[in-house]
Amino acid sequence: MLPGLIAVSPGYERRPNCSRPRWAGTGRAAGRRCGHCWTWCWSRYCGSGTRRSRPPAIAAALRQIHEHPEHPWTVAGLGELAGLPRTACTRRFTELVGQSPMRYLTGWRLGRGARLLRETDASLATIARQVGYSTEFAFAGAFRREYGVAPGRFRHAPSAS
Repeated sequence: MLPGLIAVSPGYERRPNCSRPRWAGTGRAAGRRCGHCWTWCWSRYCGSGTRRSRPPAIAAALRQIHEHPEHPWTVAGLGELAGLPRTACTRRFTELVGQSPMRYLTGWRLGRGARLLRETDASLATIARQVGYSTEFAFAGAFRREYGVAPGRFRHAPSAS
C-alpha cells in the first residue's frame, strides 16, 4: 500500500509540445522536471527500512502541502507541523525530498495549476487562488518562469503525450 503523501506532480506529463528549445529536455526545465519524479520519493519513503525510509515529521509537512497548497505556508509553519525548528526542517526536508520546502511548494502549486489549466475551464484568477497565489499576475509570472510559456498558451497547447 502506498503512503498517502506519495504523488506525482499533476503537471508532470502535461507539458506542452512547444517549439521553444527549452522544452527539448535541456536547461532549467529538465532539472525541475526531475524534481517531481515520484520514483525518487518512492525509494526514500518505502525503501529498505533505514531511518530515512518513513520520516513522519516531514511526511506531515508534505501531506499538508499536498492537501492545502492554497495555504500561505512558511518554512516556520511547516517546521511547526513537523515538530522541528525552521533550520532543522529545511535541512531535513531538503535531505529527504531533494528540494527546499519552498521550492517544493512552488513546484507543487505550479504543477497543480498546470493540471487545472488543462482539465478545467476555471479562470486564471480562480486557479491562482486555488493553488496559493494572491493574484493571477503572480501565478502567471511564476508559471512562465517555471514552464517557459504563459498559462493561456499552456492551456490551449496540445499535450506532449
